[in-house]
Amino acid sequence: MRLQFILALGFSSSLLSSCIVDSDLPLPEGEPQIVVNSILNPDSLIKVQLTRTRPLEDSQPFEVIENATIKLFENGVIIDTLFYEDNGNYLSNRKPKETYTYKILISGPDIKLDIEAEDTVPVRPEFSVCFGKTISQKALTLYDVTVYVELYNLNENQFHPWVEFISQDYNYDYRGNDTTKLVTTKFSYIDSNSPSLDDFNATFDNFNGFSEYAFYLRLSDAFGNSPLVNIEVIGGIGINNQSSRLFRYDVLSNLIKEQALSVNVYNCSPAYDKYLKSTMQDFVNNEFLGTPLPFSGPVKIFSNVKNGAGIIASYSAKSQRVDKFKCN
Repeated sequence: MRLQFILALGFSSSLLSSCIVDSDLPLPEGEPQIVVNSILNPDSLIKVQLTRTRPLEDSQPFEVIENATIKLFENGVIIDTLFYEDNGNYLSNRKPKETYTYKILISGPDIKLDIEAEDTVPVRPEFSVCFGKTISQKALTLYDVTVYVELYNLNENQFHPWVEFISQDYNYDYRGNDTTKLVTTKFSYIDSNSPSLDDFNATFDNFNGFSEYAFYLRLSDAFGNSPLVNIEVIGGIGINNQSSRLFRYDVLSNLIKEQALSVNVYNCSPAYDKYLKSTMQDFVNNEFLGTPLPFSGPVKIFSNVKNGAGIIASYSAKSQRVDKFKCN
């Protein structure tokens, strides 16, 4: 790897000169690590993927591990040994249960120390949604819908909710709807000024006076023990964005056929919350706009895996259609 150094040489208090030196330095080599990836939720069978890291200069795909033994524990009792499928994926025919704790123990001929991690599956989130005409004068006139999301019993269930918006809308142009092409869109930007939100993935729009959140709304840790939290969402940015059309009151009040605006709430375990936040921060800082953000430093990706890397974490989810509930 070729690195370029700028050397500054001071000869007096008023004179400074520099030179550029090219040097070939080897990249540091470390021990390869086993990477574990397993996200549990009550609606899916348990799956674990195992790969091995490669040196930085090696651009080949990660090596998959096919000869491991993976034992699955439920509340401390072994209940299954996962079977190998393909591409480093190991499967169980069981689905995880809410409030149960699952531990995965990994061994094998190429694994020096047993790898393990565990997590507790959260209960499904409790929430309600409704929509009404936007009152705020600062909101864009094109998006005259406000969606109200109420999250319940946070102090009882100790969960970390994340919120996303999904629209199902027909392709639209100046001639109107093309009802032959239904498009499902996850909002790239969500607009809100709710004080209960974590602003780690937000930028403030000084012109319009609201914050734009990338992909998700995450509840701030300061509100994690509240019995009830209200979130007001103004809309999705982009005049030509399919998702923004459903934040027009005349459109959302008169949807046809399969059109829908939905809110998904993910109740994340503390481990998955930390992992999701760190990966989102890294993506927003380095990839979201196609170029790294200035002044953003490296993000350490959270891992709860002992004797390895990666994540074993869990969530429970629930979805509601906004367009079914007009606010009183």
